Amino acid sequence: MAYHGYCLFLNRPNYISERLGILHWLVGHGWFGVHLFFVLSGFCITANLVSSRTKGKKTFEFIRDRFLRIFPVYWCALLSQIALQILSSPFNRSPWRDALPEGRKEWLASIFLIEPYWELPSRLLVAWSLVYEWGFYILMAFGLLMSLLRLPSALIFILAATLSFCGLAGHTSGLLFILKFWPEFFAGVILYSFLGQKQVFIKGILACTLFSLPVFLFCMEGLSPRSSMMIGATCFAVVLCFLRPWDDLIAAWKPIAWIGNVGTFSYSLYLIHVPFGGAFRNLFMRFVSESSPGFLIVQAGYWLFCISSAYLFFRLVEKPWELFRKNYFR
Repeated sequence: MAYHGYCLFLNRPNYISERLGILHWLVGHGWFGVHLFFVLSGFCITANLVSSRTKGKKTFEFIRDRFLRIFPVYWCALLSQIALQILSSPFNRSPWRDALPEGRKEWLASIFLIEPYWELPSRLLVAWSLVYEWGFYILMAFGLLMSLLRLPSALIFILAATLSFCGLAGHTSGLLFILKFWPEFFAGVILYSFLGQKQVFIKGILACTLFSLPVFLFCMEGLSPRSSMMIGATCFAVVLCFLRPWDDLIAAWKPIAWIGNVGTFSYSLYLIHVPFGGAFRNLFMRFVSESSPGFLIVQAGYWLFCISSAYLFFRLVEKPWELFRKNYFR
């Protein structure tokens, strides 16, 4: 969120870069948050998958559950962005039709999150990560199917690891598009497996696989931006592993309790912080100089506006839908 509020000014002199260098550096690297999220997602979805298998859920039920969790709320966010762009078109001196996807193909691509496969830009900017996330769910569903068919767990793990190395090696064209960031997601899968495993030998294999991912990429590319992402994701998984015994203590620590509160509507925040926050930033930057203290105030206002707007979206859209989904699709 902070990154998208500031990214337009990263390479231009402004009040933050000239006086608050640490904040400039920190916010400038906010894009890395998505890659850390993929690790968390891998951990959480693996837990969901194990729970589904224990409860005897079928592959279709797992996919249906993930589809209903992601898409309806995303569709509402997409429509909200289109409506906001139409309403603001007179102020931006642009035709209101520019807010709409062009033609049936772009509509279908936006609705079903398949823009990259058709070489189209994402209508909702953050939707690019949902394309990956939905692809990860499909791969995990195949893993669940193989598990229900009683294929050896070791074979399933080897296949998942092979896909990770294929992604790191650059085999990411066409339907293999999602393999680009599958290694980060797979790091979360390894983390969950490691924490739930009691056999030392298997723990060692899991740890070696985890560390081999960034090493493999580093040997191919050196310290490139992509290898830095993978190193960071791996380190993040290791930190989460070490912090696991203190989860309850950390969650109960009052100074950071607000993070958990924001986490309850983090999906809403992720979906709408760009369109709504961007409109707020663009409006007020018309009256504020980038080199004045007002620039910092606009940035702080952007963050507060995003959080409040996301909470409202959560209460009006995501929360009611989640209650309906959990009560109706059991």
